[in-house]
Amino acid sequence: MAALKIGARGRGGMPLSFVIARYFAYAFAAFATAWLASLMVLSVLISAGFVYEASWGPANAREVAEGLARDGVCGQQDVPTAYRYLILNKDGNVLMTDLEGTRLEDAKEMARTALAADPGTVEIEGGGSGLTYAAFPLKGGGACALVSEYLPQWVSRDL
Repeated sequence: MAALKIGARGRGGMPLSFVIARYFAYAFAAFATAWLASLMVLSVLISAGFVYEASWGPANAREVAEGLARDGVCGQQDVPTAYRYLILNKDGNVLMTDLEGTRLEDAKEMARTALAADPGTVEIEGGGSGLTYAAFPLKGGGACALVSEYLPQWVSRDL
């Protein structure tokens, strides 16, 4: 009789819902750990100066534009990596760009408007979807438009 009672008691085990919940908890913990680790790595890279934080481009658009307008732009090495750029000559033709699609068209429109602006003028416009456009005339003639997206960016173009 004692053997029957032991067998009956040991038969049930853990309900299937608890097994599923346990593995769901494991998967959630693994996902949370991976997310936390990637956030920590990104924070370390920002602190070490390898990555611009997401808000760096929009927050510094005026200062960067004024510096580029004053010093001139010779190529992509002069433009911080937080920005995509468009450079027009004094006739409004594209000299250099790393933009494409609707961003290029919007930047062309702003840069052509900046061709007629007074030196030192910087026009900044939020383009929606986390985009910021800054357009300004260049010292030697021509105009430049910078486009920044609200995302972290590498400090160096080599990375």
